[in-house]
Amino acid sequence: MKRNKGERLTRRTSVNKSKQIIKESTVRNVRKDRNDSAVPDKNPFKSSQQMRLFSKPNKKKKETLTNYELDEPKTICDVDETFYKIIEGRPLRQFSDIKVYMTNIRDITLFKANTAYLRDEILQMVNAKSDEMEEYENIFKLYTDIRSSFISFVRNGYRNAKRSEQLCKELEIRVSNVTEELNEYCFTYNKLRCEVDSLDATFDFLSKYGEFLYDISPNIWKKSRRIMFLRASGLLRALSSDVYTPSKPSVNKYDGFITAFKTNEPQLYFKKPTQLYYIFDELSKQCLNYMQKEVFITSLKNNVLRRKDYLKKVIGYEGDGLKYAVDYHEKQIRFYELKEATYKAKFYSVLNNDFYNVFASYEATKMFTCLQYAHTQIIGSQEDPKDNIKMLARNLETQFIEIMSQFDDLDQKVVKIATKELFAEDRKVMKQALLAQRTLKECNILTKSLYSSFEPPRRPRRKQHITKKTVSMHTFLI
Repeated sequence: MKRNKGERLTRRTSVNKSKQIIKESTVRNVRKDRNDSAVPDKNPFKSSQQMRLFSKPNKKKKETLTNYELDEPKTICDVDETFYKIIEGRPLRQFSDIKVYMTNIRDITLFKANTAYLRDEILQMVNAKSDEMEEYENIFKLYTDIRSSFISFVRNGYRNAKRSEQLCKELEIRVSNVTEELNEYCFTYNKLRCEVDSLDATFDFLSKYGEFLYDISPNIWKKSRRIMFLRASGLLRALSSDVYTPSKPSVNKYDGFITAFKTNEPQLYFKKPTQLYYIFDELSKQCLNYMQKEVFITSLKNNVLRRKDYLKKVIGYEGDGLKYAVDYHEKQIRFYELKEATYKAKFYSVLNNDFYNVFASYEATKMFTCLQYAHTQIIGSQEDPKDNIKMLARNLETQFIEIMSQFDDLDQKVVKIATKELFAEDRKVMKQALLAQRTLKECNILTKSLYSSFEPPRRPRRKQHITKKTVSMHTFLI
């Protein structure tokens, strides 16, 4: 029990004091009674809704009657006669009663308990706030570290990407320069090829004209000079074949062709064109002779025509025999047609299965295209639909043997060093390309993850359960 004005309350003192207060109340005047009514009400439930500490008031207890022997109480009839006429006189309730005192003590204790509870809640919120601030500071430090490391990682990736882009641009410039040089070489090659084709056409025309002159020359002269003619024609054929299939060794053979043509100059029987006129005159005379002989032969022809009817009859008899033979052979043909159908089915089965796997499968066509591409790139000839794998492989093999024979003349140590340097550069370029590809892939993955981190979640978040602690923290922050 708390003290009130330095006095300790007990049951006996409270009763004596109540008697003393009641006795004093009889002596008080009306003015004092009116002033007593102005004493402030300490009941918290009579205050406004905002000032209340409790939302629900306690139920009023029933008044217990006490059998105190008191003096005659003061009634309203002694105060106001008009009020007495409306309501019968009854004793006034004094605010110095023990029950009022107990209710006031109860309200004060409840108010202090409520304040203590609120202070405890405030302390808990302050402690929770300090813990959350520590966690927030730790999270903020980790966030700053991760952000700085991510920014440095992105910066390094960007630098590597820029470096790889610069290397790609340099390689592109190199490739463009090489392609320009190759285009110039191709232009000069096409120009020379056209000139060579025109020369080859003139050689062909002259060779045919030479063959014509050789054919109309006398046989005795032909026999004596047949070897020289064959040698010259062979040189012309070899030269025309080398023109259409050029290679490095064949270019060196042109000097040999020139010397061979100088040593084997063409020898003609007809030195002047007038000699040809003489020969054609002789030929016309021979034709007249043939016409005379033909007139002689016409008489014989008439005799033959006369014998034609007889021969027709003979041919009719022989035709009957041939019909029999034809019927016999038709039967044989039908039999062989049936045989052909069976053999044809077997042939197509072999063609579609075994022959396809050997010659027309994907691997065979792939091998043929590779050989044809290598043949066109190495030897320089155009694609021909008559090409086959055997011919292409033979040409590549001969070219390889010729190149290897040329390599044998060189110093093998120098060749090994050069090949090693070339392959080392190729390996270096391939490694750089792989590294650039890997870094670009990682950069793409990081950019995707960065964009996805800033996007809203695909699944809806669950609603948080509102607890007493969260509500108190929210009110404290507000």
